[in-house]
Amino acid sequence: MEFVNFTGEETEKEFLKKCLKQWEISIEQAPVRALMQLGSMFAEVRHRVAELEEK
Repeated sequence: MEFVNFTGEETEKEFLKKCLKQWEISIEQAPVRALMQLGSMFAEVRHRVAELEEK
């Protein structure tokens, strides 16, 4: 299973590009696998938003 590695050190542009890449990877997968991958990606988005709100 391919998954984009989010390091937490990405710029906003790099982060969004990685999200798009993960989307492209996920839509090629079986539905259950795609949902797991997208769920992980959105968990990273939630974490990133929380960090921005702390600033």
